[in-house]
Amino acid sequence: MKKLAVLFLVLFLTLSLTACGSANKTDDDSENTGATVIDETESTDSIDNTDNENNDKYVPQKAVPEDLPIYPGAILWSDSTSYGEDNNWQWLYSTTGSGNEIVEFFIKELQNLGFEIDEEYTFANREEFFVTTTDLIVQVYWLDSDNLSEVDAVTADTPNRHYSIVVNLDEWEAR
Repeated sequence: MKKLAVLFLVLFLTLSLTACGSANKTDDDSENTGATVIDETESTDSIDNTDNENNDKYVPQKAVPEDLPIYPGAILWSDSTSYGEDNNWQWLYSTTGSGNEIVEFFIKELQNLGFEIDEEYTFANREEFFVTTTDLIVQVYWLDSDNLSEVDAVTADTPNRHYSIVVNLDEWEAR
């Protein structure tokens, strides 16, 4: 129960911080892992994921770790520090995937990297979804999506979802 309370506190504080965060914008290429990056003031509805080269406008404050899995076709639109451990960082993405698809992807990819998934804190239910490693090095969670006007109508299979991936960078580098 304590672990769940801490997880939700971290998520609440992270979402609060994200709402107040600022973006670094430049026309230079990003050092991310191939995900499309955009100016966070753009509407994600107008983004064509098939032409990623034209959308490379957002440059994260901290580069995405080289081996960190990113959902296919995801568009990076913001990043910021995350509360919790001293060196947690989060990157925010828009996708065409559903909560279930995002969860399935991250479970598989994180297990391929040798992480154990915390089954108790990994799920997709209605608008919420989470993937958490047992060592809390990586956490993926849902973000409110602009195209989801009716929360009651949102299911784990609703497409065009946004997510955040939080990484404890000290622990990531030490593994």
